[in-house]
Amino acid sequence: MIASFLVLFVFNLVLWLVLRPNLPEITVSWAAVSGFNLTAAAQQLSADFNVSLTFHNPNDKLGIDYDEIGVAVLYDSEIISYAPIPPFYQEKGSTTAAGARLVAVSEYLSSDAAKAMDWDRSHGDGALSFIFRVFARVKFGSGAWWTRGDAMRAHCKDVRIGFGNGTVAAAGALVGPSPKNCLVLM
Repeated sequence: MIASFLVLFVFNLVLWLVLRPNLPEITVSWAAVSGFNLTAAAQQLSADFNVSLTFHNPNDKLGIDYDEIGVAVLYDSEIISYAPIPPFYQEKGSTTAAGARLVAVSEYLSSDAAKAMDWDRSHGDGALSFIFRVFARVKFGSGAWWTRGDAMRAHCKDVRIGFGNGTVAAAGALVGPSPKNCLVLM
């Protein structure tokens, strides 16, 4: 019994070392917001975010299966909205684009976040820095060998949406260097 367990363990370890799964590379390639309406006094935000994410599989021997995948948009540390993304499989070395629409309707913000958002938008270049987080259950595999599903998180920080210098425009788009790289963790 112990010998068979040890053989199975060594077999899987050798497979893991030979195949060497690498984490996917994720970027925010495009982002925009429309219908942006912040009522700072009432601490409420309504907005329609659209984001395009690019997933690249750097593995030359393994495919990646993305399941239970979704994206959230945050300001500071507060979640504004969340949306699921349809599951997909990614061949080795391939790149896949996925989009999401995240809608916030009278979403409550903390007093500090509402004041900071109002101030940031009306001063400087009028851009707001959002965070997009991607959550998924992923499996790496080839042929009959697949890993178990593990939680993957991607943190896309400082995704700047510009609304115009000191204006209160209801629409904005990604400003600064594009695409915006994300930190991927397992």
